[in-house]
Amino acid sequence: MTQTLDVVPAPQPAPRPRNRVGVRARQRLEDLPHGLAQAIREIAAAEPDLNLEPLLEAFATEFDSDALLDRGEAAKLLGVSERFLERKASEGGGPRMVRLSPRAVRYFRRDLIRYAESLRVGSTAEEVGGHAEG
Repeated sequence: MTQTLDVVPAPQPAPRPRNRVGVRARQRLEDLPHGLAQAIREIAAAEPDLNLEPLLEAFATEFDSDALLDRGEAAKLLGVSERFLERKASEGGGPRMVRLSPRAVRYFRRDLIRYAESLRVGSTAEEVGGHAEG
Protein backbone atom coordinates (compact mmCIF):
# COMPACT_ATOMS: atom_id res chain seq x y z
CA MET A 1 0.00 0.00 0.00
CA THR A 2 1.39 3.33 -1.06
CA GLN A 3 0.72 6.39 0.94
CA THR A 4 0.44 9.78 -0.77
CA LEU A 5 1.42 12.93 0.94
CA ASP A 6 -0.25 16.17 0.15
CA VAL A 7 2.28 18.95 -0.07
CA VAL A 8 0.96 22.14 1.36
CA PRO A 9 3.04 25.24 0.64
CA ALA A 10 4.29 27.08 3.70
CA PRO A 11 2.37 30.25 4.37
CA GLN A 12 4.08 33.30 3.00
CA PRO A 13 4.57 36.22 5.35
CA ALA A 14 2.36 39.15 4.54
CA PRO A 15 4.26 41.78 2.59
CA ARG A 16 5.38 44.61 4.79
CA PRO A 17 3.33 47.69 4.01
CA ARG A 18 5.29 50.48 2.44
CA ASN A 19 4.81 54.18 2.92
CA ARG A 20 2.50 55.50 0.29
CA VAL A 21 4.92 57.86 -1.35
CA GLY A 22 4.61 58.30 -5.09
CA VAL A 23 7.19 59.49 -7.56
CA ARG A 24 5.98 63.08 -7.28
CA ALA A 25 6.30 62.97 -3.49
CA ARG A 26 9.80 61.50 -3.72
CA GLN A 27 10.79 64.43 -5.93
CA ARG A 28 9.33 66.83 -3.39
CA LEU A 29 11.35 65.11 -0.70
CA GLU A 30 14.52 65.72 -2.72
CA ASP A 31 13.66 69.42 -2.99
CA LEU A 32 13.45 69.92 0.78
CA PRO A 33 16.35 71.09 2.91
CA HIS A 34 18.60 68.12 3.77
CA GLY A 35 17.87 68.03 7.51
CA LEU A 36 14.12 68.09 6.96
CA ALA A 37 14.29 65.43 4.25
CA GLN A 38 16.36 63.20 6.53
CA ALA A 39 13.83 63.60 9.37
CA ILE A 40 10.98 62.60 7.05
CA ARG A 41 12.95 59.55 5.89
CA GLU A 42 13.43 58.53 9.54
CA ILE A 43 9.70 58.90 10.19
CA ALA A 44 8.99 56.78 7.10
CA ALA A 45 11.32 54.06 8.35
CA ALA A 46 9.78 54.05 11.83
CA GLU A 47 6.14 54.23 10.66
CA PRO A 48 5.79 52.15 7.48
CA ASP A 49 1.98 52.47 7.44
CA LEU A 50 2.00 56.26 7.58
CA ASN A 51 0.75 58.12 4.50
CA LEU A 52 3.38 60.79 3.92
CA GLU A 53 1.70 62.46 0.94
CA PRO A 54 -0.12 65.22 2.93
CA LEU A 55 3.02 66.03 4.90
CA LEU A 56 5.15 66.24 1.77
CA GLU A 57 2.49 68.31 0.01
CA ALA A 58 2.52 70.84 2.86
CA PHE A 59 6.31 71.07 2.92
CA ALA A 60 6.54 71.28 -0.87
CA THR A 61 4.26 74.29 -0.82
CA GLU A 62 6.23 75.88 2.00
CA PHE A 63 9.63 75.35 0.37
CA ASP A 64 8.74 75.90 -3.29
CA SER A 65 11.51 78.21 -4.51
CA ASP A 66 9.51 79.08 -7.64
CA ALA A 67 6.53 80.34 -5.65
CA LEU A 68 5.59 83.97 -6.20
CA LEU A 69 4.82 85.75 -2.94
CA ASP A 70 3.01 89.03 -2.51
CA ARG A 71 4.57 91.79 -0.44
CA GLY A 72 2.85 90.68 2.78
CA GLU A 73 4.03 87.09 2.40
CA ALA A 74 7.53 88.26 1.47
CA ALA A 75 7.68 90.54 4.51
CA LYS A 76 6.57 87.70 6.76
CA LEU A 77 9.20 85.35 5.32
CA LEU A 78 11.96 87.92 5.88
CA GLY A 79 10.65 89.09 9.24
CA VAL A 80 10.35 92.71 8.13
CA SER A 81 7.46 95.10 7.54
CA GLU A 82 5.72 95.59 4.23
CA ARG A 83 6.76 99.23 4.46
CA PHE A 84 10.42 98.15 4.57
CA LEU A 85 9.96 96.25 1.30
CA GLU A 86 8.10 99.20 -0.26
CA ARG A 87 10.96 101.51 0.70
CA LYS A 88 13.58 99.11 -0.65
CA ALA A 89 11.60 98.75 -3.89
CA SER A 90 11.72 102.50 -4.48
CA GLU A 91 15.21 103.22 -3.10
CA GLY A 92 16.91 100.07 -4.36
CA GLY A 93 19.00 97.62 -2.41
CA GLY A 94 16.14 95.27 -1.64
CA PRO A 95 15.29 91.82 -2.94
CA ARG A 96 14.65 91.37 -6.67
CA MET A 97 10.99 91.54 -7.55
CA VAL A 98 8.54 90.89 -10.35
CA ARG A 99 6.40 93.85 -11.34
CA LEU A 100 3.15 92.47 -12.72
CA SER A 101 1.61 95.93 -13.00
CA PRO A 102 2.35 99.37 -11.53
CA ARG A 103 0.64 98.29 -8.29
CA ALA A 104 1.23 94.53 -8.26
CA VAL A 105 4.67 93.42 -7.10
CA ARG A 106 5.64 89.81 -6.37
CA TYR A 107 8.79 88.13 -5.13
CA PHE A 108 10.18 84.70 -5.93
CA ARG A 109 10.88 82.86 -2.69
CA ARG A 110 14.38 82.00 -3.95
CA ASP A 111 15.15 85.71 -4.48
CA LEU A 112 14.08 86.52 -0.93
CA ILE A 113 16.33 83.79 0.44
CA ARG A 114 19.25 85.01 -1.68
CA TYR A 115 18.64 88.54 -0.44
CA ALA A 116 18.66 87.41 3.19
CA GLU A 117 21.82 85.38 2.61
CA SER A 118 23.50 88.43 1.05
CA LEU A 119 23.04 90.25 4.36
CA ARG A 120 24.79 87.62 6.48
CA VAL A 121 27.50 88.93 8.76
CA GLY A 122 29.81 87.37 11.32
CA SER A 123 29.47 90.05 13.98
CA THR A 124 27.52 93.18 14.81
CA ALA A 125 30.59 95.27 13.90
CA GLU A 126 30.39 94.24 10.25
CA GLU A 127 28.58 96.35 7.68
CA VAL A 128 25.05 95.34 6.72
CA GLY A 129 23.72 96.28 3.29
CA GLY A 130 26.55 98.77 2.72
CA HIS A 131 25.88 100.74 5.93
CA ALA A 132 27.96 100.49 9.09
CA GLU A 133 26.03 99.48 12.14
CA GLY A 134 26.30 101.62 15.17
